[in-house]
Amino acid sequence: MRLGFFLDAAARLREAGHPGGVEPAVIAALAESAGAQTILMGWTPGSGLFQERDYRLVREVVKGDLIFVAPLAAENVDPVVKLHPGGVVLVASGWDGVRSPRSLTGEVESADLAGIAAAYHSAGLTVSALVTPEAAVMKSAARAGLTGVVLDCSSYGDARSDADAQATLDKIADAAMAAAKFGLSPAAARHLSPRNLSPIAGIRYLEEVYIGQAVIARALLVGIDRAIAEFAGLLSRAGGA
Repeated sequence: MRLGFFLDAAARLREAGHPGGVEPAVIAALAESAGAQTILMGWTPGSGLFQERDYRLVREVVKGDLIFVAPLAAENVDPVVKLHPGGVVLVASGWDGVRSPRSLTGEVESADLAGIAAAYHSAGLTVSALVTPEAAVMKSAARAGLTGVVLDCSSYGDARSDADAQATLDKIADAAMAAAKFGLSPAAARHLSPRNLSPIAGIRYLEEVYIGQAVIARALLVGIDRAIAEFAGLLSRAGGA
């Protein structure tokens, strides 16, 4: 199973004036060399989290997959495409890069999503969307022309009991199987940590896991390279290389 690192968590340290002088491109390069196969970064110009320079430098240093997480809006297509990521993960419109992004579950059947996905595809980008883990949503996502889906695991991560966690885990597994059935590449993200990651990594059909905050929390203690290596190792042991 592939590990994706969400770079925004590192950029927030810079915004907060962290004394380490966090440079997103350096963090991205270190994360990739330590085992992250995908680097993700939010595309929200109004947030001030990243400058255009950051996007361009990250694009230069990342040798593998670079994915932008962007709000669903037609006006975002051209600016994103000009920065040459390999793909995009669409989230609900209005995301400001500060609050947690909302899933697109309510919009997967909209003509807007299909049209925007087609525009990204025509520029050569893969297109996924953050959605709730409901098997019924996968068919609609396929009809919209998406390449993949990112299953929102926040309900799993926030579960208050083992029974609730297992019930949500079963839904994620069913959604991953449905996604594969409809030709979508399924990934998982949100509220994942070393405490709860192993069961997610063991889900059949799931191809990638995207993690940001938990990696940075660990990196503050051991460094970004070791933190990434630890998460990659956990995925490998739990789900197979």
